[in-house]
Amino acid sequence: MPSGDFAVTRWSVVLRARDEEATVAHAALSDLCQAYWYPLYAFARRSGCAHHEAEDLTQGLFADLIRRDSLATANPNRGRFRSFLLGAMKHHMADMHTRRQAEKRGGGVPTMSLNADDGDARYAAEPADPAPPDVYFDHRWANVLLQRTLVILEAEYTQAGKQAVFDALRGHIIHTPAGACEDAAGRLAINEGHVRVLAHRLRRRFAELLRQQVADTVGTATDVDDELRHLVACLAGAA
Repeated sequence: MPSGDFAVTRWSVVLRARDEEATVAHAALSDLCQAYWYPLYAFARRSGCAHHEAEDLTQGLFADLIRRDSLATANPNRGRFRSFLLGAMKHHMADMHTRRQAEKRGGGVPTMSLNADDGDARYAAEPADPAPPDVYFDHRWANVLLQRTLVILEAEYTQAGKQAVFDALRGHIIHTPAGACEDAAGRLAINEGHVRVLAHRLRRRFAELLRQQVADTVGTATDVDDELRHLVACLAGAA
C-alpha cells in the first residue's frame, strides 16, 4: 500500500492528531469505535458480564473516549487500534467496578447505536471457544475484519452487476473445496477454467480489501504485515 494512501487512514489520523485536528480525529475515532464495538462487547461477556452490563460498559467506554482527551493516550509506538481499544476497555472496567453503572452510562454524550440486541444474538451463536478473554477478543476482532471485508467485496460485485458471480464463488475465497469449480461452472453456465480465473480475481480483490481494512486500524505502514499475520493466526485459532 503506497505510503501516501496510508497517511489518510482513520487510525493514523487519530494517532497524528494535534489540537487543530481534534474534531477530525475524534470523528475518525468515533467511526472506528462504531465499526469495532462487537469484539469489546464479546470481551466483556467473556469476562463474566451479562448482556446489559456488557452493553453499558461498551457504550460508557466510547462516551469516555470521545468526551475526554483520549487521543493523548494513544501510543504511536504501539500503533494498533486493537491494542489501544482493549487496554482502554480493561481500564474502564476496573474504573467502573467502584461506580454505579447506570449513573455512568452516556455521560452527557450521545451514545452510539451498537445494535446491542444483535450483539447478544451474535454472542449466543458463537461456537465454543475456551480461549481467555484477551485471546477471545482478538478472535472476534479478526472475524469482524473478515466480515467487513466480505461485505465491501460483495457490494463491489453487486454494483458491477456481478452478484451471481460473487454468490457462486464466495466459498472459493479462502480455498476451493473439492468439486466446487464444477458446481460454480454449472451455476454460472461457464467452463471450469473460466471459474478458476474468476475465483483468482475474487481472492486477489479480497486480499486487497482486507489489507485496506487492516491498514485502517494500525499506526504505520510497517505495522500492516504484522497485523495481517496476527489476523491469520487468529482466524486459524492459533493466536
